[in-house]
Amino acid sequence: MHSELYFFCIFHLVSSLFLAGETNIGMCIKKEEIMGQTKQDVKQSTNIRFDIPDYFVVIMHNDDFTTMEFVVRVLKTVFSKKDFEAEALMLTVHKQGEAVVGKYTRDMAESKCKKAILMARQEGFPFKVTCEREMTRL
Repeated sequence: MHSELYFFCIFHLVSSLFLAGETNIGMCIKKEEIMGQTKQDVKQSTNIRFDIPDYFVVIMHNDDFTTMEFVVRVLKTVFSKKDFEAEALMLTVHKQGEAVVGKYTRDMAESKCKKAILMARQEGFPFKVTCEREMTRL
């Protein structure tokens, strides 16, 4: 009487995906006949790499034409800032010439930049908002 024994092994816990960004997933298949006539081992190992997405910062730039009230409104509506935080960021933009107003994934940063610029153009302001990869702002 022959019986086959199959078993599968998975290595590394799911948490290693997040900690290391890379994991090895291995699969072992072992065929074995009880009588010892055949013995076959099949091993497969796969490296899977998970890249952490790059973050982008959204930067508001000062100009002489855009009103402070409008900048506060953009910060509150597009960037979901509270009143006090929007006013503080607006003053930073005004005094220092620019300020980082948020950190997002690339798609979100670009979307928020476009919304802010669209609002400014609709109001007739030459307001400048840019996105940069976070590493360049360190």
